[in-house]
Amino acid sequence: MKCSDDVDEAVTLADRIILIENGRVTMDQRISLPRPRKRKDPEFLTLAEEILERVMGDEAGLINGEAEKVQQLANTH
Repeated sequence: MKCSDDVDEAVTLADRIILIENGRVTMDQRISLPRPRKRKDPEFLTLAEEILERVMGDEAGLINGEAEKVQQLANTH
């Protein structure tokens, strides 16, 4: 199974996706799309792509200047 398939499945099934890297929460994404979720829906595709880019980002898992947001999230959990 490809990584993109895993992300699509997570977005289809989950209400929340949490990414943990090096023992720290680096992403906490709530999924508020209505059910049943359709993989060809533009909102679904956009969300899945954002999550995939986040998962496949650099080693620290920080892309698009999210370092401060991730640090705040890590400090609150």
